[in-house]
Amino acid sequence: MKPDLIKTILIIVAAIALGWTLDMAAEFGLIAAIICNIWLLFRAKRLHNWFTNVKELPHAEQGVFYLLHRDIKAMREKHHAKKRELQHNLKRVREASAALPDAIVITDDNGEITWSNRLAAELLNIRQPRDNGHRVNNLLRHPSFTEAYAKHDDVPVNIDIEAPFNRNISLNLKVIDLAENMQMLVARDITRHVDVTRAQKDFVSNVSHELKTPLTVMRGYLEMIEDGQQCDPSIHKPIKDMLLQTKRMQSTIDDLLYLAKLESKQQNRGSDDIDVEFSQININHILEMIMDSALMLAEQNEQTITMEINNQMSINGNESELQIAFSNLLTNAIRYTPKGGEIHIKWHHRDKTAVFSVTDSGIGIAPKHISRLTERFYRVDQGRSRAKGGTGLGLAIVKHVLERHKAELNISSSLGNGSCFECIFPLEL
Repeated sequence: MKPDLIKTILIIVAAIALGWTLDMAAEFGLIAAIICNIWLLFRAKRLHNWFTNVKELPHAEQGVFYLLHRDIKAMREKHHAKKRELQHNLKRVREASAALPDAIVITDDNGEITWSNRLAAELLNIRQPRDNGHRVNNLLRHPSFTEAYAKHDDVPVNIDIEAPFNRNISLNLKVIDLAENMQMLVARDITRHVDVTRAQKDFVSNVSHELKTPLTVMRGYLEMIEDGQQCDPSIHKPIKDMLLQTKRMQSTIDDLLYLAKLESKQQNRGSDDIDVEFSQININHILEMIMDSALMLAEQNEQTITMEINNQMSINGNESELQIAFSNLLTNAIRYTPKGGEIHIKWHHRDKTAVFSVTDSGIGIAPKHISRLTERFYRVDQGRSRAKGGTGLGLAIVKHVLERHKAELNISSSLGNGSCFECIFPLEL
């Protein structure tokens, strides 16, 4: 910078000195200044040309323009190195994404596709770059996905659907927020898991059907022997124990068959089926049907049941299914609440939902168990659960009934502080 400035000053001073001898100092100084500016503009143009078409540094350049050439070249070399590194990393990411067992689709905040991997073409028929710029919910026209995606800002998407172009493939779809303006749709092939689960359910259902008849016969003969006048007193207790276990097995089988029936309805349901099976229900009528046996059981345990019911509120649903679900929740509360405990039933309006809740002052449940309570045969305490007479299927039935009603089961509990089971129904059914 300084050599260029000194050189410019010397040229102008020399021109003024020469002009002084000719009595034209100002004119010569102005001409020298103009020439210096033209030369600076010429050098700036050369810098611009070099910047747009990089070659070696001009050997003749010196001073500030040489420094600019050198620094810009260093910056560009650093930029190109970073660019090569990013391209290499991007190539590795694409190779890794191609090896993933999941279909990946990247979208912006408007749902428009910006990138997808190879499996997305196979499982979702979304191809790169053909479908870039298209909205993902316009390409995946499955009703469940369309409905869930419309609410994905408030409720995370995690649903199971059939593949768009192959109904023999089952997919699990999730939408994950990557950044403020970017989301990732992940589709996983769960066909094998679904097939295994279906086979297990079919096996349990078939075995239950086969056991139902012989158990009924055995129970009938055991009751006949127990009631017989000439029954040997020495076998009275074994007969009684056998009858108790037979009743328990029969109760389990009845629950399994009912669960299989609910699952079958859920898989084959259509809007017409729902309309036929569902009607406007007053919850007070359901409570009247289940409270007699509940109060009798509660009196034996010296428990108190209180109710807080909004009689003006009804929902669209299946009365028999809701009766069984609510009865299971109430029976569980009675079973796991100590003598002298309290149970509170509430049916009320909350925001845009109708809530049926059963709250008890029972033994409570540790947080680690809550997420698994609706699994078949899952028991927090195996010995205590069997002693209470439960089948381990009650909450699984409740879960499936609520899913049929597009409702949710919310469980809150802690050890020693009782539990609260809430059935949350949307009012816009």
